[in-house]
Amino acid sequence: MEYSESISKYYFENVSHSQKYPIMVYYHAKGGVEYCAKHWHRSLEICCFMSTPIKVWINGITKEYSADDLIIINYGDVHEMIPYVHENTRGVSLIFTYEFLVDNSIKPEDVRFVETAGEYWDNELRQSLHKIVDLSFHETTDAYYHLLVNGEIFRLLHILITHYCVKDAAFQKSLSHLDRCKQILAIIDNNFSRNITLKSLADELGLSVGYLARYFNKFLGTSFKKHLTSVRAVKALDEVIRDDKTMLSIALDNGFPDYRSFIKAFRKWYKVTPYQYRIAYYEKAKKGIIDHSRPELVFAKHIPHDNA
Repeated sequence: MEYSESISKYYFENVSHSQKYPIMVYYHAKGGVEYCAKHWHRSLEICCFMSTPIKVWINGITKEYSADDLIIINYGDVHEMIPYVHENTRGVSLIFTYEFLVDNSIKPEDVRFVETAGEYWDNELRQSLHKIVDLSFHETTDAYYHLLVNGEIFRLLHILITHYCVKDAAFQKSLSHLDRCKQILAIIDNNFSRNITLKSLADELGLSVGYLARYFNKFLGTSFKKHLTSVRAVKALDEVIRDDKTMLSIALDNGFPDYRSFIKAFRKWYKVTPYQYRIAYYEKAKKGIIDHSRPELVFAKHIPHDNA
């Protein structure tokens, strides 16, 4: 089975939700599982890909999950999701915001949620997750239908708190290096469109070039150059599919020195040229393969942020 190429990007994800639903429901439909590049957020994220395996990088450790496995992303986890190439994808991500958890007497920074609580409760959690998906995408004219969805959401949260929650002091102590990791990558995320180099980044951080190069390889599993190029490529993708700008303008606005280098980087990550990607995206949208018609249920806006 073939891996999709990963895009190593790092940013803070600002998660919001609708008035009717206390959490964000992000459905990975037949259009495919989108890359989820390196980022972090204060929210609790529960994922389940029902029809395809997936590779997930969390805090420097890569793990492969089989179809229908439960994936739990805790507060502050730096993570990246790398989907396999798969035509008939189906999955869901539920994101419980920090504010929602605190309002329900849970302080995310003081606890961790483990990925298994035994076969019985894992099945209960998985069934609850599936039910939320079914309820969320059921067509209805019932003005109060969202109460059924919310009821299942709170049931799932109760299962998590009761059977998956553990104290976190030892874990937090072991991840002290992530603070520097967040600082380094936030600087890149804020300056990717400029002429940033490994030396200029090292100078800003007061580190040697050699130390910073080794830090990237050790804690991020990539090089500075590869990471910077991938950040530029994924930033450019948003403009490729959402704007009518020329490809040259997109290239220059996202830090590429010329159109040729943009094409090369884009091909590396997406296997096609930017123009081919734009055409394919529009064709899928016309056929209904990419569905953004219900934004109160399916939305995920990634917003760069430099605050931990």
